[in-house]
Amino acid sequence: MRRVPKIALVIAGFALVVVIAVVVAAVVLGSSLPAAIGCPDAAQPTAGGVVDRPQRIKELFPKLDITAAHWQDREAVPRTCPPLAPMRYVTTGFIEVQNLTVYEWKPAKPPDVPPALAPWAPKNPQWTASAAFDAAMGGTFERDARSATLFFVHSPA
Repeated sequence: MRRVPKIALVIAGFALVVVIAVVVAAVVLGSSLPAAIGCPDAAQPTAGGVVDRPQRIKELFPKLDITAAHWQDREAVPRTCPPLAPMRYVTTGFIEVQNLTVYEWKPAKPPDVPPALAPWAPKNPQWTASAAFDAAMGGTFERDARSATLFFVHSPA
């Protein structure tokens, strides 16, 4: 056998051993690999704290006469490492309104209120929903007429 083919065979064998070692290491390290390279645990989207300033909500829903707001932002999806795209956020909360434009509201199931927002939920609400109102305002809303409270979810497109 000539010398060049022997060297090529040794290099190919070495490359195969390295590839197998990398695959085995990735399988063994598995779930701890993101932390090893400095990525945070991204199993769940993170949520910010509850904010009670209505200005941002007035900007999201300028057609509403908002008197009070309690809201929070959360990431739309778990983070990836490295980031593959800019993070999108979903804003969820309760707003109290005046002079609500008349729409047809129908009984609705209770909204899925995040635990951090639960203290601001109305007591014994009777939730209603209106597809026309949702379309006009650019979000998803459930309304408790007795307390003049809306629960909303705003997710930018």
